[in-house]
Amino acid sequence: MLEIKDITVEFENNKEKKRVLNSTYLDIKKGKIVSIIGPSGCGKSTFLSVIGGINTYTFNFSKIT
Repeated sequence: MLEIKDITVEFENNKEKKRVLNSTYLDIKKGKIVSIIGPSGCGKSTFLSVIGGINTYTFNFSKIT
């Protein structure tokens, strides 16, 4: 099982903050297969890099189990 709650990611560019993920939630039950789909620039790669622990972004979350 993978449960992720309230992931928020913001980038700062020229003193302007841009939120790219806002309170994102994901719950995958044991044995299930999922895919992350969406248009270009919607945050798919950012989301996966945060939950994979390979990011260099500033992020907040309440739970990853």
